[in-house]
Amino acid sequence: MLAAELDASFGRGDIASVRGELASFGSWHGDRAQAPGHAPPEAPSVGSDEVVLATWRQLLDRGLLQEGDPFLGATARAGVARISAARATLLAVATGEAVTISTATGSITLPALVTTMPDDVVWLPANSDGSNPRVTLGAGHGDIVRISGGVV
Repeated sequence: MLAAELDASFGRGDIASVRGELASFGSWHGDRAQAPGHAPPEAPSVGSDEVVLATWRQLLDRGLLQEGDPFLGATARAGVARISAARATLLAVATGEAVTISTATGSITLPALVTTMPDDVVWLPANSDGSNPRVTLGAGHGDIVRISGGVV
């Protein structure tokens, strides 16, 4: 086991003893949690030049623990704006061509990456070179933003 290789003990000798302990728990016979009793929220309504922003952090981005290590930072994925094929057609862009996502606060321009996803959504990395929507756009996950093909 990994713990043994690291010369660390967590109170178990081997895989068989861990499996034995798990098997001793048996099946659950208590009450089950009830399913939520409310309907999911309705999807926001967007205009023809608007989309819902989806964003999250990449494993390697502009995180503080990478400061001073340019080699690790150089392995990070390049920032892209992920859009659906239908949205790419509306914007008249293809993978690799620029799209601009904007709000009244600012704009981010990245190369498009046509992806299988909902048509009224754009995905941006949350904290990568050239893309920090919370700072630049003043927008986060689920907010409505404008989108256009090319550099604006």
